[in-house]
Amino acid sequence: MFTYLCHLYIAHGLALIADAAVGNPDAAINVLGKAFSGQPPVAWGWSLGVVYGVWLLVIALLIPLARWMAALKRRRRDWWLGYI
Repeated sequence: MFTYLCHLYIAHGLALIADAAVGNPDAAINVLGKAFSGQPPVAWGWSLGVVYGVWLLVIALLIPLARWMAALKRRRRDWWLGYI
């Protein structure tokens, strides 16, 4: 659960940074509103190579976080850690 929640924040944060870098800062925020209206955001989309690169970056960021959480769960037996 922890890794799943972290990946959502990391992926969305990277999308915001990438969109701001290409000059389209509101694309990642307004994508759902525009998708439901039938209008995709302007200049939205990346090549498959970029998508794979971002996927590898997210995995590389998640591995240390997951290891940290696993070590924390081994050290502590708090009831709430079972839900993460």
